[in-house]
Amino acid sequence: FFSCKMAVGEIQPEDDSAAVIQVPFCPPGVGASGSNSCPCFEENGEADVLDAETNTFITRAWDALRPGDVCRVKAAAYFPADLVLLWSTSPLETAIEMAWYDGDKSLRLRQVNALPSSCPVVSLGTGLQGDQNPITVCQRSGSFAVTKPNADMDKIVVHFIPAAQGQDWVTFGSRQFLPRNGRLVMTDMIIGMVVHVGADTKFALTGGWGPARARAAAQPVTQPAAPRPPPAQRPLEAAVDPKEFEQQTGICWAERFKDVPDDGNCSMTAFWLGLSTLLQHYPFLKITEDEQLPASSAEFRSVALEAIFADPQYVDCLENNLQLWLQLEYDTLLQIEDFFLLPQTFQEHLIMLSQQMRAGGAPPDSSNLVTRYQNALRMKQHINGRDVYEPLGQLEMQTLCELYQVRLQLMKTESLTGMGPVDDLDPRTISPKHILDQNPAFRRVVRLLNVNTNHYMVHLPVPMPESQE
Repeated sequence: FFSCKMAVGEIQPEDDSAAVIQVPFCPPGVGASGSNSCPCFEENGEADVLDAETNTFITRAWDALRPGDVCRVKAAAYFPADLVLLWSTSPLETAIEMAWYDGDKSLRLRQVNALPSSCPVVSLGTGLQGDQNPITVCQRSGSFAVTKPNADMDKIVVHFIPAAQGQDWVTFGSRQFLPRNGRLVMTDMIIGMVVHVGADTKFALTGGWGPARARAAAQPVTQPAAPRPPPAQRPLEAAVDPKEFEQQTGICWAERFKDVPDDGNCSMTAFWLGLSTLLQHYPFLKITEDEQLPASSAEFRSVALEAIFADPQYVDCLENNLQLWLQLEYDTLLQIEDFFLLPQTFQEHLIMLSQQMRAGGAPPDSSNLVTRYQNALRMKQHINGRDVYEPLGQLEMQTLCELYQVRLQLMKTESLTGMGPVDDLDPRTISPKHILDQNPAFRRVVRLLNVNTNHYMVHLPVPMPESQE
């Protein structure tokens, strides 16, 4: 992997910023402390770094890191250097915060770009040795070519060049870039490879803390409103009486959320589990007497997608959405979650079509674009050593609920602040104002909790007591 053997001329750069620098993967030994210090830095923390000899993570100072070092960063920690994302517990929605760069504290999403199966990134740091040592295996699999440092946050290109002839390169760009002093949020852990350190990092090239604080100070500050007296109402934790909620839905419910395995199909697994459990305990809610859901969430996803794609109203709405995306600027597109979560190949294709239209080209064939989009949702990706599916977008979820006659109640952890830990929360008590209630006229209710943007829990129905039947 990761020792660049290319000449600069073998890459076709847009300008001289694409010159290649050599990055050996997981170099042996330890960098000297202070070797990449920079006057603009005020901090020098410690990082978890992969040790080439033991294939385990050890502690090393930030200013001793070298390009090619592999770092592990856990939730709420800061990135110790400019990294390229190799692995994540949330491969499709790795959330980071970069307030130092522009004063904006909103989340930025990153995605893992899958390396070939010959690169067992998932085994890095596990201690495996000998022929199974993933460091050695990765080093034999190919090499990394990294463009030279620059201050533009969106201009970062890293190429993985497989050693085997005929295999496609894997390109990493801004969506896989983790800048020094950025912070990992709402994601348990990532593994990244150091590409730039010290004065070569984006942070240093933009001036360090001085300009960063100036940018933050330039952001408009909203004056806090005068304090209000506490409202004369029940506390949030007891906003709804559980019995009252069960009476309204005609269904008895568990007293806690149930976690769903992070199986790469999390949202559909939660939906399938909620609906199948409902029909098991309340068979009178079946649309037909012989209604039977598929036996697994993966099979349910496949059946449901084909039903969605066959719906004429859905196809019309999808065509309108895609035509709208073609008219948007690149930066605006990346802010649309349904677009961002699609495979990079589809995104690149749509962006290319958009650029062609802006240059005076003819609009693309809508039916072909719809087919490409639907195939992207059907596609199963192999990332981080497991199969991962694209999350369904808002339009797909809306159509899914209509086809299966489901009233979907969606809650988010960030809207439940003040109600205590999720594991101790009785979902029946959550106030309606904290619930996105779709299709309230339907009697078949599925209740989901979106946990930190990229995971789901489900509120399961339970059998009705005999005394109430």
